[in-house]
Amino acid sequence: MYRVGDRVIKIGDVRATYHIPNHTRILQPIARFEMYLNDDNKIPYGCIEVMERVRELKSEECNDEKFYELYKDLRKDGIVFSDFRASNIGVLLTENSPEHIINGEKINVVPQSVGFMNEMKGAKRKPGDLVILDTDFLYNENDNNITWQHNGFSKKFEKRWQAERQSLISKTLREQVIKNDEEEIDDDIIK
Repeated sequence: MYRVGDRVIKIGDVRATYHIPNHTRILQPIARFEMYLNDDNKIPYGCIEVMERVRELKSEECNDEKFYELYKDLRKDGIVFSDFRASNIGVLLTENSPEHIINGEKINVVPQSVGFMNEMKGAKRKPGDLVILDTDFLYNENDNNITWQHNGFSKKFEKRWQAERQSLISKTLREQVIKNDEEEIDDDIIK
């Protein structure tokens, strides 16, 4: 990783997930592309990303509840981040947007040109908000090939998310049964 002014250039291995869902909780790249061994674009050997610089987390900001809120924001929009660890999270210094200023010119990055599969979801993110820096191991929740990383928070957060969803489903069903029973009683009274 190299810092150049307010930007960061990351040169790394092949991404487990180059084509990823798009969300305001994922740092929006200025450029992101795979490198290939030859001209047929069939065998990738690395990835280059150019992004806005973010601030590293301070130790007091490493909080399970804050982290879980970020994870939950993604899950509500159908995204699974299977490599959630503090080193993959940063604090925005500027608004997180596909719009960037380069040499005084405003550019708007087309999501598909940087490997995003869809238009951006999620609430607008501003300086001070937490975002994901690492654009690897991000999946659509319906993907059958999710690879869970062993270190970090992902498995713990996913269990919590699933438990909360089950609880909500149970509560909704209970309320519906009670409502139906009350309607049946009202119908009996009317007859």
